[in-house]
Amino acid sequence: MPLVNMKELLAQSDDGFAIGAFNVSDMEMTMGAIKAAEELNAPLILQIAEGRLRYSPLELLGPVMIAAARKCTMPTAVHLDHGRTLETVRLALSMGFTSVFLLTQLYEQVEKDFITHCSFLKTMGARFCNVAEQGNSVQGKLDVPVFEGKPENTAEQWKLLTEGLDKLGKVAKDMGMTMTYHHHMGTGVQTEAEIDRLMENTNPDYVWLLYDTGHLVCSGEDYLGILKKYMSRIRHIHLKDVRLDVRQRVIDEKMSFLDGVRAGMFTVPGDGDVDFAPIFDYVNKSDFDGWYIVEAEQDPAKANPLEYAQKARKYIREKAGL
Repeated sequence: MPLVNMKELLAQSDDGFAIGAFNVSDMEMTMGAIKAAEELNAPLILQIAEGRLRYSPLELLGPVMIAAARKCTMPTAVHLDHGRTLETVRLALSMGFTSVFLLTQLYEQVEKDFITHCSFLKTMGARFCNVAEQGNSVQGKLDVPVFEGKPENTAEQWKLLTEGLDKLGKVAKDMGMTMTYHHHMGTGVQTEAEIDRLMENTNPDYVWLLYDTGHLVCSGEDYLGILKKYMSRIRHIHLKDVRLDVRQRVIDEKMSFLDGVRAGMFTVPGDGDVDFAPIFDYVNKSDFDGWYIVEAEQDPAKANPLEYAQKARKYIREKAGL
């Protein structure tokens, strides 16, 4: 059977059966999936996710997948799963892949979902809507080290992000709300340089900053310097402490973001190594009128939520006078 596209293949599922999709990362896995499909007389989706490409380069494995699919006796589609960049999608298509999935959404769909969410928030009495770009984030991937696997935005992605944020920020403002951007570990906007680029290339009338102590300290940034630099554009603050010894273990053991959270990398203010006193002092002297959000971001089985909430409340009352 020849290599087929995904539309042709999925049309066959209308006959009442499912079509298996198998992620492969080398020639042995590829041939194993092909042989199983032939033995079971079943069509096949042969795929690779972009997250695997750091170990199995598309330039090497892609041609193997295409050649194997063409020799298979059953209809086979070759699919790029969770593509993160247009460059990777173009490369896959040029090789002969018959299906691709680009992880990032079209702006029109994002805006539609954004308006729905903002409408809900406004109905509930909220004044702020907080956003973060998740198209290439690794924060939910258990098999990707959060420090070594951090994504880097391409020039094209930066353009899409900043232009899209300006559009969404205007939508929010027209709805009577303020949109803030949340820099975050494991994303393309994590470091001070990346925050600078985001701030410099977005309209200050539409895009504000959500300042998160935990993510800045965890990333190794100048958290107090960033606060002072962007205080006039900060409209939302997340208070999260960091246990630096656990952070170092996350780096050394190449742990994912979620595994780091479970290990206790973060905790409530006053329970870790961050000095919040100068933060509170500087914010109290500004005209900040937004919210402080206290985050524990820990495994509740290890850190009792009520106990840690009370600990944070006591510390903030003492240090911030709130």
